[in-house]
Amino acid sequence: MEESMEERLIRNFCEMVRIPSESGEEEEFIGFLREKLQRELHGQCQLDSYGNLICKIPGKNSSTSESLMLAAHADTVRPGRGIKPIVKDGVIYSSGDTILGADDKAGIVEILEAVSTSQRHPPLEIVITREEEVGLTGARNLDYSLLKSKRAVLVDPEDIDTLIIGGPSDMSIDIEITGKGAHAGREPEKGVSAIKAASLCHSSIE
Repeated sequence: MEESMEERLIRNFCEMVRIPSESGEEEEFIGFLREKLQRELHGQCQLDSYGNLICKIPGKNSSTSESLMLAAHADTVRPGRGIKPIVKDGVIYSSGDTILGADDKAGIVEILEAVSTSQRHPPLEIVITREEEVGLTGARNLDYSLLKSKRAVLVDPEDIDTLIIGGPSDMSIDIEITGKGAHAGREPEKGVSAIKAASLCHSSIE
C-alpha cells in the first residue's frame, strides 16, 4: 500500500529528531540532510565556512529565473540527545526524558514535503543554519555571497496557518564616550562629563 502524506511526514519527522543536533553539535544532522536533499531532490548542496547548509534546486514547471529561499535551522535546545518520539493518536510526543525537537525539525520536514510534492515551483535555495537557539549565530555568519534569492520564507512557525511578514528585531551597539578633564576651580567650563553625555544619549534613545 502506498504511504500516505501523513505517514510520510511522521516517518520523516521521527527519523530526524532521533539524530541529535544540539546547538554547536549539528554536524551529523546537517550531513544527513545534505545527503537526503541530494538524493531525493537532486539538489546541489554545499556548506559555507561556518557549516551552514545551502542547497540549490532547479525550478519545476516555472518560467521565472528568480529564486526563492526556504530557510530553517538545524539545532535544538537541550536536552536533545537520545530522543525517542512516541506517536499516539496522530500526535507525536517525546518520551519525557528529552525535548521533542520539533523546533525546527518540523519546519525542515515541511520544506522537504512541499518541495518534493509540488508540481510547480521557482528555482529554490534551501538554507539550513546552525546555532539559531544560542543567538542566531549561524544566520549571522551565513555566507550570503553564495545566495541569489531576494525573497525568503523562514519556516519556523508556531501555527501552520500563519504567515508573519514582520516582527521585532534585536540590535546591540557598543558606544565608548570619552570626557574631557578640566580643573574644577580654575576652568570647569572647559570640562566635558562622560557620565552626563551618556545620560543624554540614553534619554534620546528612549
